Amino acid sequence: MRELQRDKGMINPDLTPLIDVVFQLLIFFMLVTTFSQYTKFDMNLPQSNVETVDKPEVQVDLVIDKKGDFFLKSGDDSISIPKEQLTQKIREYMEGRKDQVLVISADKDLKYETVIEAMGQVKNAGIEKIEINTVK
Repeated sequence: MRELQRDKGMINPDLTPLIDVVFQLLIFFMLVTTFSQYTKFDMNLPQSNVETVDKPEVQVDLVIDKKGDFFLKSGDDSISIPKEQLTQKIREYMEGRKDQVLVISADKDLKYETVIEAMGQVKNAGIEKIEINTVK
């Protein structure tokens, strides 16, 4: 029997299906991936007629959103705080910043009781200077 002779040259596989699959995977991951964004809080602040005060370069905000969740925010950093640990976390976060003002930003549709409770916990943490954020 005679053997078929093969061409001993270079084998060139067809890469088109591989490239198609790679592009489909790329498109899939681009559509599915969530890109990190700066922390945003969807809030409607109450209005005020008082003149605005110059704020320090980096201020510490206690943000209370519509659902009543608490966040401590300073610059680009923000941490979520459970309600039960609010006093302790504020005390730890403000360590060495006792002279700095803590700004409370609460949604205008939030229960008044929640804001008063947060102010009480801020006072219990030993913070003396508190401001309430409003929109003019």
